[in-house]
Amino acid sequence: MEPNGHFAWRGRLPAILIGLLALGFVVVAVRRQRNLSDEGLARTLVGTWVTHDPGYEFEKTYHADGTAAGSVIRKADGKVTETWYFTSRWRIEKQVVIIWDIKSVPAGMFPEGTVMHDAIVSASDTKFEFRSQEDGEEFVHYRK
Repeated sequence: MEPNGHFAWRGRLPAILIGLLALGFVVVAVRRQRNLSDEGLARTLVGTWVTHDPGYEFEKTYHADGTAAGSVIRKADGKVTETWYFTSRWRIEKQVVIIWDIKSVPAGMFPEGTVMHDAIVSASDTKFEFRSQEDGEEFVHYRK
């Protein structure tokens, strides 16, 4: 209590309410993400996604029918050194994107029979964060 008989937080009530409101939005956003079904995640993932890195550019389009196609452009010193195109099949199970039947041009980007498992760390309409279950690498795709 302050000397005037008021509680110290009284003058800060608007700021406290705004803070609680913001915390509520964060909790709701996290809860929504955790409650997304595999079907909801799949609907959100459909579309074209990109990743830009100093060593490569990645672009992949996920189609609603469970097929995907994309490209990987490798760079060195700002110059393109190699370009691969690929197709695959995909599905989501227990918030893990499973990718199989991968074919690349030129051949050899993925050994025959490769199956990849990418756990969804977070998901929104504009950004997907993944963690490879094979090697633990984390990566982010942004909606194009």
